[in-house]
Amino acid sequence: MNASAPVEAAATAARFWTIGRFRLDLATRSLSAGPGADGIALSENLSVKTAAVLQRLAERAGEVVPRERLIAEVWEGNSYTGSRALTQAIWQLRRVLDTEAAAGGESAIKTISKAGYQLLLP
Repeated sequence: MNASAPVEAAATAARFWTIGRFRLDLATRSLSAGPGADGIALSENLSVKTAAVLQRLAERAGEVVPRERLIAEVWEGNSYTGSRALTQAIWQLRRVLDTEAAAGGESAIKTISKAGYQLLLP
C-alpha cells in the first residue's frame, strides 16, 4: 500500500477548484471553462493575488467575505495597496466569471455595501 496516496490525493484536490463551469488551477493560476451556452471556451491566466482572492471567495461561496479579511489574507494587511488592488482583482474576476452569470443578469461576485463580497457561483 502506498502511504503517500492520501497526501497526493489531498494535494491534487486542493490544487483544483471548480467554480460554476470554471476550473481554477492554483499551481498555474489558470481559470478555464469548456464551451458555455454561447459555444465559447474560456481560458484566463490570473495574477497570484487575483487567484488568491478567487480561492478565498470560493472557500466561502455564498457567504459574505469582508474586504478587510481579503486584504489581511492576500495583501498581508497592507490596506492602502490591498484596497486598490482588491478592487482591481474583483473587476478582473467579474470580467471573466460574469460570462457564467450573464444569463441570469446578475454578477457572479456580488458587492455587499460596507460588508464585502459574495461569490454567487456554486
